[in-house]
Amino acid sequence: MTARSVSWRAFQRLFAPGRDGIRVSLDWQRLDTLHRAGAAHIVHEDHALDGLPPPRAYYAPWYADAAGRPTDYRSAGARPLNIADLATGGSGSLTEEQRQRVAHFEHTLPVGDRLCLATLDLGGNRRLVLDGNHRLVAVLRLVAAGGAFGLSEFRISAPLHPALLPDLRHWVAD
Repeated sequence: MTARSVSWRAFQRLFAPGRDGIRVSLDWQRLDTLHRAGAAHIVHEDHALDGLPPPRAYYAPWYADAAGRPTDYRSAGARPLNIADLATGGSGSLTEEQRQRVAHFEHTLPVGDRLCLATLDLGGNRRLVLDGNHRLVAVLRLVAAGGAFGLSEFRISAPLHPALLPDLRHWVAD
């Protein structure tokens, strides 16, 4: 399916900070300014899980140290975690809380459901998942076990700068 443009207001209704919204430190004011200036846009695309970019293209805003233990993005040597790695056994890089949330979704998501994600386009067909990380890891595990799911992705394209999202320090050159 082709991507279609989404209004800023619609994106905010779906993902604004709060209990169920984006929890990473996205600068919503800066994103609004970029959007108004035409420097940022949002597209929506529906995928069957076999039709989405390879799961290796998706990264979580979660980090591991050199030994593979969970760490903060600000830690020296922190490296972003790849969603596909997490779905296929890299859960040692997750905190206990993250493991429990993924397991919860593995047991409660109905097969055939449509997962809704907010992502940030990192270029090179890579995306940083801003909302839906636990669910995406769970869904990929369920798909590997034979389940079928759809994906509804809302992808932001904007200039990549740590002022927009501090995690971007791992994705842009100094």
